[in-house]
Amino acid sequence: MHLRTYLIVNTGLWLLYLATGYPNLSEAGVPWPIFPMLGWGIGLASHYFAAYGGIDENTIAQREYEKLMRQS
Repeated sequence: MHLRTYLIVNTGLWLLYLATGYPNLSEAGVPWPIFPMLGWGIGLASHYFAAYGGIDENTIAQREYEKLMRQS
């Protein structure tokens, strides 16, 4: 859910940047949508690692299963 929101909002920011006649990159340097993307991306990554604690798919699946069992 968080990743979907991140992608939708950042796509909107990039479309806004492009629709407003973005400056030539050689003159302006870094496009502004990169800053909210990076900041939010760091937060999204830290949220992922806090929730799942790693990349092991079996552990992630087991945690999700246990969470669902507690909810029912």
